Amino acid sequence: MILRRIIAHFRKQEWTAIALDFVIVVVGVFVGLQAQAWNESRQDRVHERMYIERLARDFTAIEERTEFANEKWLSVINVSRRLLADIDAFNATGRMPRTEQEILADLNDLQGTRIPAPRAATFVEMLSTGEIRVLRDEDLRDALLAYDTQTHYTLIAYDVLVNRAREATVAAGAYADVDLPDTLENIYDNPNREFYRAIDFPAFARDPRSRAAVSLLGATAVNQGGLSTAQRESARRVLEILEAE
Repeated sequence: MILRRIIAHFRKQEWTAIALDFVIVVVGVFVGLQAQAWNESRQDRVHERMYIERLARDFTAIEERTEFANEKWLSVINVSRRLLADIDAFNATGRMPRTEQEILADLNDLQGTRIPAPRAATFVEMLSTGEIRVLRDEDLRDALLAYDTQTHYTLIAYDVLVNRAREATVAAGAYADVDLPDTLENIYDNPNREFYRAIDFPAFARDPRSRAAVSLLGATAVNQGGLSTAQRESARRVLEILEAE
């Protein structure tokens, strides 16, 4: 319609009318582009709010998991100290320093582990879809990337430390009798159940491999705890920024 009018004005050499039609076209295109940009911006803000809420849920769960893991690693460190003291006390006096049940409880805790918290699912999705662009806060993007990098490193280190401690785990339980569960449901319903039901502590204490194994597992827990703490602090930084959004 506009083009037909311009052609008609051009044939009649109506330059003023042509100029007005040209201005109308330019203004119309500009207004259309502005409206489209405004609509895209509005959609981005809706998506940004949705992602912020999802990220907050993800990192709340991550923080809780890392806190739980930290408690576990601290427990393993304390357990290793007690068992080392038990070994030294027995070798010095020839007497059981504590009851068998107390030692078994610590041996069970010593063997436990906690897989590190995972990457944030929402952040992974945003990276894969390119939606990370809707987050306007540069500090938030940096904090998310820092957590993701720390988690990648932590998961790799976890595999390395688990492999390094594999022989020590076997050695630590070499003189204990294992109480295996009857069903998988028994494991699911009792995730903290004790697997060791008896131990030949004199043989355990006299074997130098036992002390080396307990020491290594304690040192591994220190390393795991440090990694878990770094992961928790990265998650907390993300949460601090999200709470301010």
